[in-house]
Amino acid sequence: DDSPWKPPASQVIQTKDGYVVLSPANGKQMSKTLTAIERPEWKEEFKRMTDPVEMAEEFFRRISTVICEKPTEHWLNVFAELDVPAAPVLDLDDFLADPQVQHNRIFEKIPSNIGVLRTARYPAEFGGRLLGAQSGPPAIGENDGEY
Repeated sequence: DDSPWKPPASQVIQTKDGYVVLSPANGKQMSKTLTAIERPEWKEEFKRMTDPVEMAEEFFRRISTVICEKPTEHWLNVFAELDVPAAPVLDLDDFLADPQVQHNRIFEKIPSNIGVLRTARYPAEFGGRLLGAQSGPPAIGENDGEY
């Protein structure tokens, strides 16, 4: 990538009770983020920054100092109202129970010689059919004679 702009090291920001991921992709979304966190006065400072990497790092550093003061749900509601791209950071159980994950049927359970395994399915459909794993992994040594 030859682009001078690089995303900051982390867009995962700690809230009072968890974490959110923020992904403002342009100046308008960054402006909305600053409005959401009630720091519109920072906008002019960011506009004057000429180094995009430095600006992005400073943006996320500053907003992190505010976002940590209130719970995740508060921020998700505020960001949604202002159309700021944001999502909660979920633990595994919450991720697996997420309505979108359930709707897309991303995971399936298959039998194996060590018990039931959860696997990610192939993401495409063919003729309206989902492709899934046919079986679990072979037992250790099961296919040695074939190779």
